Amino acid sequence: MVTPPRNQGKCGSCWSFAAACVLESHNMKRLIAEGKFDPKSQPKITVSEQNMIDCSGDYGTLACEGGLYCRYSHERPSPAHLVGMPQQAFKYVYENKGINGVDVYPYTGKKDKCGYNVANRVDVNVREGQRLESGKDNDLAAAIYNYGPVAIAVHTTDDMLAFNLFHWVFIGTGILVYLSIRKGIFNDPKCNPNDVNHAVVAIGYHKDYFIIKNSWGPEWGEGGFIRISRSKLNNCGVSEQGYYPIVPNAVETRAMIDKLKVV
Repeated sequence: MVTPPRNQGKCGSCWSFAAACVLESHNMKRLIAEGKFDPKSQPKITVSEQNMIDCSGDYGTLACEGGLYCRYSHERPSPAHLVGMPQQAFKYVYENKGINGVDVYPYTGKKDKCGYNVANRVDVNVREGQRLESGKDNDLAAAIYNYGPVAIAVHTTDDMLAFNLFHWVFIGTGILVYLSIRKGIFNDPKCNPNDVNHAVVAIGYHKDYFIIKNSWGPEWGEGGFIRISRSKLNNCGVSEQGYYPIVPNAVETRAMIDKLKVV
């Protein structure tokens, strides 16, 4: 259960989008198990990336300047900073005793003064972050199954940046739209698992691929998602850096979700 892909724009804030996604998903599952949320009749919970960008600097995040290996934004490269791991965002939310939603604290794509509004915080709980052992695809798949989406880092190549993008080409007074030929299950031999540079979220898996949610908007990839091939271990670094939030009763929540058969 994930919210639709959003767009980080030119701000190197991929770390905040990855952290927000996993916090949203894990807490919606918790709230379903607690009988406080009905996904069929209520809008999905959102967590504000901008809230984290503006307010979590004391925890080691770098706003638009990198975070979790954000070497690329959708538009241009920016320097890689080996800080801003999702667990730092989790720690901020835990010690702050909450966070705002996107509707209250919308994304601007630049760092500003912290504007957290305690009166309008969303029902999001987190105790800490759990890191997965590097390079183990089966552990990543097991974490997705048992707990939910996992914040990961991947190596973004030029082919990944251009994957299934819509290109707008002006011809005279008309507009021609065409789709990149790069499509299907992504498998780029230039991907280097030892050079991860962009935070994304692994939301599902198949024996042949992992399903990844990105933060480059719905126009990129397959509606904002991409399937990364499992033809080789740790392809593009999918299992190199994995973190998920520990929320109250995580295992019990998974059992309740299975019982309710909520998709």
